[in-house]
Amino acid sequence: MMIPGRTIELVPQAQLAYTARYSPAAGSIKVGPFNTARSYDKFLASTIGAGDPLFDTLDAVRFDSSSRLLAGLRVHVPSSSVSPPPWLSGGLPTKSAAALPRLLRGARLEIADCTCAWIDDVAGTLVLFSDSPSSPISSFSVTKELDLLLDGAGFHAWLLREPARYLVTGWEDAEPYTESPGLAEALRDYTRLFDAEFIEKLEDGDHSALQRLLKLKDRVDLIPGSPQQAALSTAVANVLETYR
Repeated sequence: MMIPGRTIELVPQAQLAYTARYSPAAGSIKVGPFNTARSYDKFLASTIGAGDPLFDTLDAVRFDSSSRLLAGLRVHVPSSSVSPPPWLSGGLPTKSAAALPRLLRGARLEIADCTCAWIDDVAGTLVLFSDSPSSPISSFSVTKELDLLLDGAGFHAWLLREPARYLVTGWEDAEPYTESPGLAEALRDYTRLFDAEFIEKLEDGDHSALQRLLKLKDRVDLIPGSPQQAALSTAVANVLETYR
């Protein structure tokens, strides 16, 4: 767990120099000096922290072996939650101060996978979270668009702000974003579709679930073309190909 004072310390006014990218097709958010599967494997081999390079674990939070500062990460995006987590009842955190975790010497880091994803009504923030916190949470900006939330017991969550800006198909870097009317709303509806009930219907071959996906695909394909629109269209098409 990332517990300030026990497994990590926070270095203020430091951020990763990389831009986060979100691949709905791959179901992950990635940040770091890699843009292919091969370069990611090399990154894992040259860094320390959580995430097993041999077994391709879903989540990896990696630190520089010399400075021990956070060097990059890959976080899987789980099925969605209809409701926001209880600790967001007071609203989303405002933009956080920049800070990077540094892995303490002798500490063994284990990361609990995020179990739920939630996106707000205006698709301004995608939240990935695990268990509810045991104490008030603190928010830190590890890149200009990605926040890390921690409490004193190791709870963590990730907040990706304006996720539609950072859509990619796979490993590639995010392309510059141009305004695409309707894209953020389509991403919101795509995210909200994939709760546990909808996934079960897809696996059972439910016709109504497939129809909802087809309607979403038609809607996405009407959005003006851009790399981000193509990434979302690919994600929907991949699901349809899997379950049709």
